[in-house]
Amino acid sequence: MKKVYKIMFGLSVVLVSIAIAALFVYGLNLGVDFKGGSVMELIFHPSTGGERPSLDDFRDSLAGTGVAEAVVNYSGDSGIILRTAELSEQEHQVVLSTLEEIFPGVREDRFESIGPIIGNELKRKSITAILLALSSVIIYIAIVFRKLSK
Repeated sequence: MKKVYKIMFGLSVVLVSIAIAALFVYGLNLGVDFKGGSVMELIFHPSTGGERPSLDDFRDSLAGTGVAEAVVNYSGDSGIILRTAELSEQEHQVVLSTLEEIFPGVREDRFESIGPIIGNELKRKSITAILLALSSVIIYIAIVFRKLSK
């Protein structure tokens, strides 16, 4: 085997080892789809006086609603997406009424709640799909490089 192949193989092993170590140290940042939780998309209509607030102002307005941790992002030109831990219907209505009081002209476009059971099933199936894809790639590379070496 040529020296350059040994160097590239060694470099590959080092990079894969670093990636695996980083995965164990930092973990995966799983979203609502995997952990379970609620997603609320709100639309702010300028025609009804509902200018879209900054993300910091929106986060500050959630302080009195009892929502502990929330991820807030912009959506389109006039929307905001709010991702939280799973909310009951009563908590959902409290959040919605509080936001309607603070931001006139806000309208809820969608609300979805995903339970942790569905999230665990999705996580399991995703990991299985990733392992199958990686195995297929490894087998393919092994076959191709075996033919090239002859």
